[in-house]
Parts: sequence; C-alpha cells; structure tokens
Amino acid sequence: MATKTNNILRVSIFFLALICLITSVYIYKSQESFEKFKEKSKVENQLKQNHLDEILNKYDSLSAISKLQNVGVVSSSVLKEHKSTNKFYQNLGLQSIDKQTAILKSIIKKDKEQIVFLEKKIILEESTLGKLESLKQPHINTKNNKLSISNITSRGVKIVSDKSPINKKIQEIRICFTLEGNELIKKGEKQFFIEIVNPNKEIISSQATFIELKDVKLVYSAKVSASYNQKDIDICTYVDLEKNKTIKGKYQINIYNDFSKIGTSVFEYN
Repeated sequence: MATKTNNILRVSIFFLALICLITSVYIYKSQESFEKFKEKSKVENQLKQNHLDEILNKYDSLSAISKLQNVGVVSSSVLKEHKSTNKFYQNLGLQSIDKQTAILKSIIKKDKEQIVFLEKKIILEESTLGKLESLKQPHINTKNNKLSISNITSRGVKIVSDKSPINKKIQEIRICFTLEGNELIKKGEKQFFIEIVNPNKEIISSQATFIELKDVKLVYSAKVSASYNQKDIDICTYVDLEKNKTIKGKYQINIYNDFSKIGTSVFEYN
C-alpha cells in the first residue's frame, strides 16, 4: 500500500514538474515574441512617421508650386505631373509603405530639380532685365528744321546831342537775342523781322515798312540780318520809336523769321 502511494506521488511530482517546464517555456516564448512585436511596432511607427514627414514635405512643395502657378511661372508639364501625384495620394492606402516611400522620394527629387531649374531661370531673367535696363537711353528731343531763338533782352535808349542834351522820353529800344545753332538748318544769310506793339496795341513802324505774301501782310518795326553757320549767334539791333506812339507801359516784342514767329518778350517803360 505504501509502495503504491509513493508511485502515485512520484508520478504527480513528475507531471507537476513537466507542467512547470512547459509553462516556463511558454512564458519564455511569449516574452520573446512580445519583445519582437515591440521592436517591429517601433520600426513600423518610425516608418509611418518618416512617411508622414515626406507627405508634409510634399504638401509644402505642392503649395509652393500652386503659388508659382498663380503668377504664371510653372509649366503645364509640371502641373500635369502633380495631378498624377494627386492620384497617387488618392490611392495611398492601397500601396505598401515601401512603395509609397519610393514613389514619394522620386517625386520629391523631381520637385527639387524643378526648383533648381526655376531658380536658375529667375537668375538668368533678372540678368537679362538688368542688361535691358542699362540699355535704356534718356529721351532726347530731336531738333526740327526751324530756326529758334532764346535769351531775348530789351532796354530803352535816350539819345543825347548838343541840340537836345536832355530827353525825357526814350528814342530807341535795344533788342538782343541768341540764335540757336541747329545742324539741320542750312548755313547762310538769315533775316529777322522785329515787331513792337505799344500799350495801346499800336505797331511802332517809323518807316511804315512791311512784307507781304499773298493775303498775308506783316508790318514790322525793324529788320536785322545775320550770317548763320549752324552755331549759336548773339544778335543785337536798335529799333527807332515813333514819338507820338511812345508812352509808358508794357510793350510786346515779337520776332519773326519770314512769317513764322520764333520768339516773344515784354519791355516795360516806366
């Protein structure tokens, strides 16, 4: 009876030890599997994070391309490429992480190449713009083929003589002006007619001189000639006044070449 009891005890201890061994092996295997699962999860999480970062970078790239599109810089081929990329995003969940990563890297590489190309293009266009700006010339007024004068001056002159040592009124007006040089006008003798109008709107013409062409008649006060050599010339002359038309006030002085008025000035007699 005691032997049978000992055998049962031995068998029980053996099975108990066996169960403990199996349990220990199972726990060890489970722990090892858990550690592998943790490592795999960590790697997958890192891959997903990298994938998310690339998506965000791609989004920034697409935003930049969209801004460039608004100012008409991006070519149609680039836009077409990014439309195909959008299709990729629509099917993003159907691709493996490795494949998605490879495609994104390829697209990002092309975008970077496009950005480099655009930067070079901008530098070249700015350089060309600078050259064009440097070629601009200030606007130059082209001279016409008509005579022109400047610097018109005038002053009253009193003539002193033994017969009339003191004159209250001026007897002449001295008029000077500069005939401007112009290489478009032929050299030669040029005639200028001076017209003086007193404050009463009367033309002073002591010798009643005039020139007439068809229906046009010009009464003038004095005439002066000059030899023109296409360079600036200073010209002066004296105009005799009519005593009954010489009054105080403002006198209008007009200078003509033929029938064309080329200058005007005002003389004030006080």
